[in-house]
Amino acid sequence: MDLEVHVASISGKYPGIDIAKNFHEIDITSPEKVLNLSKKLEIDGILSTANDISLSSIGLVVDSMNLRGFSAKTGTICQNKLLMKRKLSEYNLRTAKFKLVSSALEVSKFFEKTDSNCVIKPVDSSGSRGVIQITKDSNLYKDFEIAKNNSKIGKVIVEEWIEGSEFGAQAIIVGRKLERLILHSDITTEPPIRIPIGHGCPHPKERDLQKECEKMVRMCIDCLDLKDSICNIDFIDTPEGPYIVEITPRMGGTRLPEVCGEYIGVNMYEMAVKIALGMEIVTTANGTGTPNAACNVLSWKSGQISSFTKTGDSNFFVQEAVIDENVKVNSNGYCELGYVHVKENENPELLSIAKNLAANIEQCYVISGDE
Repeated sequence: MDLEVHVASISGKYPGIDIAKNFHEIDITSPEKVLNLSKKLEIDGILSTANDISLSSIGLVVDSMNLRGFSAKTGTICQNKLLMKRKLSEYNLRTAKFKLVSSALEVSKFFEKTDSNCVIKPVDSSGSRGVIQITKDSNLYKDFEIAKNNSKIGKVIVEEWIEGSEFGAQAIIVGRKLERLILHSDITTEPPIRIPIGHGCPHPKERDLQKECEKMVRMCIDCLDLKDSICNIDFIDTPEGPYIVEITPRMGGTRLPEVCGEYIGVNMYEMAVKIALGMEIVTTANGTGTPNAACNVLSWKSGQISSFTKTGDSNFFVQEAVIDENVKVNSNGYCELGYVHVKENENPELLSIAKNLAANIEQCYVISGDE
């Protein structure tokens, strides 16, 4: 695509900065700063992927400059789990019962009235930061403080824990019409915090889930006023049907654009740009591309990478952390070293294969020290 692209971000070790021809160091969580830059550059479109922190900023730019995309109101609601959950509940969408809580005592009272475990969440965090499962053995005071400290506005919600299999979807929305819903399976870390570390496409129960999930997403389009974006959606599959956890108007991370794009035979990044610019897009039929799965290779300690031993599994590995590089675990306790990506036409176990390959390659790294 023949485009003039500008990247805005705070400084840091972010891949887009190094490849950007035009980089602007600003705080993208500040709507006014993003709007001022956008007006100065006279941009024709704006989007982000894999994070929620800029949704309000994008919405303000869309409103103020009459661009394609979602509104500031939509961005604000989708950036705040409490506001989003209220909207989903208003439309009777199947979602977990929830409550805004201001203390560990209120968490305890909610827990006592619930038949299952619970989960507490900062209302405005992303990447599962500060999200913790609550059981009868939990230290509620400690867990509440962790959740609260991960919220910029100091607000926390508690939800009932929904038992089931977590999965997700990427919703391609043009105007206010759902053009395509791509279901994918998830690889997550174990509770008490379920953090996505990999994905596979197609979902093994795609035929069973597709129709109901499409119905739910169309209701989300109405209740959240979603438009002109590729949305990331988290679901949980239960015997009662799929529950919706959250939906945000930006593509997912953890290799989702690559995995979903490989399956439907399109470049998802290019499609997102075209939607933001009001250009025509082409969606494909199911199975046009290749079934595939990807999983991150992780380290659970900080330090310097002193060696990496290649094996036959390395053929599937996209290495991002190299010899002599210093790596540091994030707030969830791990850092990413790269990812594996497997592609096969006829193998129902792709997700497990990717997960096992990632675990094998993790053992090929030697990381010295512990920062």
